[in-house]
Amino acid sequence: MNTFLNYQEVISSACQVLITAKVCTNDTILGCTPEQLADVERDFGRPLPAIYRAFLERMGCGAGRFYRGTHYFYPEIRGLNSAAVDLLRECGNKPILPANALVFSMHQGYQFLFMSDLPRDDPAVYHYHEGGDGFELCHHSFSNYLLSVVYDNWGTVG
Repeated sequence: MNTFLNYQEVISSACQVLITAKVCTNDTILGCTPEQLADVERDFGRPLPAIYRAFLERMGCGAGRFYRGTHYFYPEIRGLNSAAVDLLRECGNKPILPANALVFSMHQGYQFLFMSDLPRDDPAVYHYHEGGDGFELCHHSFSNYLLSVVYDNWGTVG
């Protein structure tokens, strides 16, 4: 079984649901260039998980209205780990961002999503919001997270 193809299928499925729901079009789904991917890896200081790299290659610079208003796409994802550490510090919370965390989404400066089980190719996704008690496991994999968000909001399974 080719894992890379499976990740491509996950991303393609998510894109198709978003297109069908008119959240985006083929023309508004914008992938990262190899140079942009290298920039993201430099910013995070480590290689990207395979599923996240596949996501960025296909739709890392935007997908119409998908996640509009949230730092979720390149170049806004650069610096999110530092922003998350700052938020945790400002909140005076005990949770410390795990050393291997990769923050891939921040909304309005008060909540963020991150992957932590690195170097897994499809790591678990955790959520933190200001005033919360700590990190909440959202999904056991990024692929499950992405499909869940897309299908729960715009599609049907099957």
